Amino acid sequence: MRGFSFGTLTLAILSQMSFAATYPPGFVEKQVGAGLISPAGMDFAPDGRLFIGQQKGQIRLVKNDTLLTAPVINFQSKVDYNTERGVTGIALDPNFATNGYIYVYYTAKAPTSHNRLSRFTVTGDVADTTETILFDLPTLPTRDGGTFTSINVSGTTTLAVWHMGGGLV
Repeated sequence: MRGFSFGTLTLAILSQMSFAATYPPGFVEKQVGAGLISPAGMDFAPDGRLFIGQQKGQIRLVKNDTLLTAPVINFQSKVDYNTERGVTGIALDPNFATNGYIYVYYTAKAPTSHNRLSRFTVTGDVADTTETILFDLPTLPTRDGGTFTSINVSGTTTLAVWHMGGGLV
């Protein structure tokens, strides 16, 4: 019991400490996006805007260091966000500046819970609610649904999917 008490005390002390970070020249630390709920993936647009996926099915936008009040898109009614499910990754198309494509990997509710990769089109700071479903994956167990990694400059999509410690890329 004594070890437990010491460990608990140590954890309590460390959780209250603040550690100063050292950055290379030209780097700064700045908090943006205060007020996000369960962020689960982000990507920068060429113009500096930051798109952030939230687990429950919203894509939010940080513009000029400010989190905009309205989401870029809200598709929460389609999302199963139980446990680790929900939006798990987003990526902007390499040609985002001209086509406005944003890709979202999430767990869809219907017809049964399963993972889905979809594309939406952003114009300005708002996405069209039309969803282009690129593909659906079969139903997975209640946890560990995977994550959407990236789209590279050649347009190749990388999607990592795992279950209970096993993986498939």
